[in-house]
Amino acid sequence: MQGAPLYRDINLDTINLDSLLRDISNRRLTGYARIVYWDTEDYIFYLEGTPKYALRVFEEGRSELLSRSGYTRLEKSGTFSFYSTSILDLLSVLRTEREELTPFNFVPYGDEFLPSMLIAHTSPEKVFEQAKRSHFYGYAVFFNTEDFLYMVFLANGEPIRAYPFTDKAITLTLDPDNTYISLLYTEPELVYFLASMGSFGKQEAQRVRSNAELKLLINNLKANRMSFLIDMPISPGFRFFAGLYSGVELFRLYRKVNDLLREEPQLKEGKSYKVNIYSINVKTSFEPVSISFNLQREAKTTRSGEVVKPETLRGIKQAFIEEIGPIGPLVWNKVLKDLGYTEDSITMEELRSMVNMLAKEIPDEKHAKNFEEKARRWLT
Repeated sequence: MQGAPLYRDINLDTINLDSLLRDISNRRLTGYARIVYWDTEDYIFYLEGTPKYALRVFEEGRSELLSRSGYTRLEKSGTFSFYSTSILDLLSVLRTEREELTPFNFVPYGDEFLPSMLIAHTSPEKVFEQAKRSHFYGYAVFFNTEDFLYMVFLANGEPIRAYPFTDKAITLTLDPDNTYISLLYTEPELVYFLASMGSFGKQEAQRVRSNAELKLLINNLKANRMSFLIDMPISPGFRFFAGLYSGVELFRLYRKVNDLLREEPQLKEGKSYKVNIYSINVKTSFEPVSISFNLQREAKTTRSGEVVKPETLRGIKQAFIEEIGPIGPLVWNKVLKDLGYTEDSITMEELRSMVNMLAKEIPDEKHAKNFEEKARRWLT
């Protein structure tokens, strides 16, 4: 998950880091900031401008969680980068620290068949029809800006199971304006493995202190010619998985901060790591299940209150343009549209909410405060 660079390796001595991080929040960007010092790397992951997860990785491989907000610069010297990523990639990183183990932990393993797309811009039925024509093996994942919602596993183009797990016909209720879909294709064996995760057996925990011991543990499990899922939390931001089917290794996946790698970690010699082992009854034959979709837009709250007078709206709009500059009209219209308001019907309560949003769009803190003060005069 490298992402598209918005800033790359900028010397910390040349920037106002606090202002840059505020700008990321104000622009509601999704991605991660990477701040590199001589012996550490700090990561802050943003979901639509909100810092959701932060950690520090030391040169020797140790890591620790940081406060998600109020980042404190560690040293004067270093570099700053910001990479824009998809919401799907960001959600997969946030899953790393959850103790529960579900098929969502393996998103976005696989190769992209359909990039993340808002349901309002596509038809789930037609997407599944295309998967059927392509004899697709993989999974569809549905998600919003808060979390994963559903997974549907497909074999030879047919849906065979959905998560949360059910073998019966299922109707997925989705808000088309706030729900995304993505399809990823994988090896057929992995489809059956993930679709069988509801059959977890008793968990066993063992300890390893090196890569050699981890290899020996996996080889011993292979010798049993049974199916297992291995889950090894290493440190914040780092987690290793391996899947065995009837003694054959299907996959090794290593979550390494912002990457999901098909390899095993390099363990620090002498440190003890807990390895959770789950037996799993992998089915290789499923009857197709019926998947239907119920698209329901989120109900809008009833609007009430006095409509703003035109001269008040013009005064606040002019104040905004004075403080942000020539792009003011474009930003004004964008915020108005994002909030679902119109200039001829916006209420005083809605305008106060909009003023707060507009202030966040002004990158310079002094100008933002000036705008808030001017707007307050019009609102009182």
